[in-house]
Amino acid sequence: TPGATRTPTPRPTAVIPTLTARPSRTPTPTDTLAPPPTDPPTATPPPTRTPGPGDVCGAVVEQRSRRPLGRVRVWLYRSEEPLGVTRTVDNGTFCFLALPHGRYDVRAERTGCTTLQHPVDVVGGMRYLDLEMTCRRFQAHLPLAVKRKRVR
Repeated sequence: TPGATRTPTPRPTAVIPTLTARPSRTPTPTDTLAPPPTDPPTATPPPTRTPGPGDVCGAVVEQRSRRPLGRVRVWLYRSEEPLGVTRTVDNGTFCFLALPHGRYDVRAERTGCTTLQHPVDVVGGMRYLDLEMTCRRFQAHLPLAVKRKRVR
């Protein structure tokens, strides 16, 4: 009919999917946020480190000639208790490895030489000792009577 008002017919609307929350999961280390920045560090001294094991190495030489002494017995003592013994090699060197920190005594002995004792502190790293021993001079003794053969 003319003059009648028409009501619009409802049009179908498109269905818009709604976003649902994701299922919860456990956070991984990469998901965690870094802590907020803090104030700059104050001027406190760094903590002192406990010294680790150390080595005591060295060389034994004859005091006058400065030649290396081989086959010298070198003892390592702590509180008058022997911890180890070694012999120097041909070039006069010796070594004690992986010692806990503390105070030790190194003694060198050889027949015909004075016994030498030297205190050493081990605080990690390597300590090198130059030990000089005084030795008496050995002289070759010739027999008093030498037989001579006559050659004809």
